[in-house]
Amino acid sequence: GGLIGQKHPPPASIHSRYYPKRGCYSSRDTETLMSQFQEMKSAGIGIVVISWWGRPGVPGTSDTQGVNTDTAVSLVLEAAEKVGGIKVAFHLEPYSGRTAETIHADLRYIASKYLQSPAVYRHGHRQLPLYYVYDSYHITSESWVELLGTRSNRNVGPAQDKSILIREGPLDAIFIGLWLNKEDHNLLESFDGFYTYFSSTSFSYGSTLSTWKTLAQVARDRDQYFIPSVGPGYDDTRIRPWNSHNTRDREGGDYYSRMWLAALESNPSCVSITSYNEWGEGTQIEPADSLEMESGKASYLQYPMGDPYFFTNMTLDFAHRLRKLASEYVASHDEL
Repeated sequence: GGLIGQKHPPPASIHSRYYPKRGCYSSRDTETLMSQFQEMKSAGIGIVVISWWGRPGVPGTSDTQGVNTDTAVSLVLEAAEKVGGIKVAFHLEPYSGRTAETIHADLRYIASKYLQSPAVYRHGHRQLPLYYVYDSYHITSESWVELLGTRSNRNVGPAQDKSILIREGPLDAIFIGLWLNKEDHNLLESFDGFYTYFSSTSFSYGSTLSTWKTLAQVARDRDQYFIPSVGPGYDDTRIRPWNSHNTRDREGGDYYSRMWLAALESNPSCVSITSYNEWGEGTQIEPADSLEMESGKASYLQYPMGDPYFFTNMTLDFAHRLRKLASEYVASHDEL
């Protein structure tokens, strides 16, 4: 556990129950980034979704540590380009004052600065970029319609005059909203699909495994993408000591397996993983080792069987199953 206000001076103390095998690192170090991209690629991961907290210089656009993540994007894209065979998409994080209008400005900024990179993921015959929108429910459905349109007006042509409608214009993209509550089906009508994000099962309606087949059917009925989010467990008690009721034990890998199996049974469009390296929330699959202190006592947890690569290996196995399922689906529909 942790104490409110407790500090974690690295490298001996970090804000996680686990310790990175590669040690403490900077996400702005090119060699580290290339190593991580290669690691994810070897685990069967095809798209890396990076947190983006808004345009620099706009008040409130920083992560919970006060860091504006925009300054790392060029380095991330450069590393992905060098590794090859893996793509990058954007996770649009919430910031104070975020509206449909500020998101429109965000999209203009991202398009002008980053979308020229060959490492950016492009989808379908129109080669559209991909955006996940976290906490999308904080913006009204009416405002999302202004930006994304409705299911019936997506092909009306590019926006004119002062409209912020982006469909069929240069800012058009694939937008994936967050399904949090049961009634969110109306809020997500303008989106191309939805994801569930949370790796703490039953934390929300969307992260409740028993709902996934229903959500998948809603997506199919509306010609949207359903992307269930899986994770190996959840433990943020070193940064949020009051949140222990949402802790989910890794159960020697069984927890991760149950989430993956539920995802596959829903016949999803794809599967997202929460997360690769969110160490503070204990959702990471990045290789971990226990850290031996001078006293000889291990102060960090190990992965099952002491294998630092246990969860990346599991991920590779389930990624193979997902691709097999997808190929069987395509083959069956080709026969119709």
